[in-house]
Amino acid sequence: MKVFLFLIFVIPTSSFIWGSTTTTLHFDTTIVCRDRVTNAPVKNWCYTMKVFDSGASAEIFEGSFKERCLDDFYTHHEFERNHTYYLAFTNYVLESEIEHNCTTDGRRLIRKRKYSKVPGVEKRFDLPLSIDLFEDGTEVIAH
Repeated sequence: MKVFLFLIFVIPTSSFIWGSTTTTLHFDTTIVCRDRVTNAPVKNWCYTMKVFDSGASAEIFEGSFKERCLDDFYTHHEFERNHTYYLAFTNYVLESEIEHNCTTDGRRLIRKRKYSKVPGVEKRFDLPLSIDLFEDGTEVIAH
């Protein structure tokens, strides 16, 4: 009888708690490169962007793309990733990392930001980002 009760109640409950769920992560990003003092656009600048789950011990989710170079002062980039969370009641911490040369002297900087804790049970999560990169970040040191 105990085995029967275990099979009826414990197994379904544990699969619900530890079950997986798929979430669509939607990123709508506007990136600006304009001198904040003179308001003049910085032309001919490049950047790479990566969005990832920084709360995990291993890379669970990452969305990134190769370097893009622009001759305009802004860009709009939208991307979406479906990700299956294996622990349905765990929050994930989304973080962005942008490497760019939107500076007066062209040196490369890395801008890192933590944005949000996303519950694994969300079916869709929208993260709109408006980012002004001018002179923002930590200097990239070449080794």
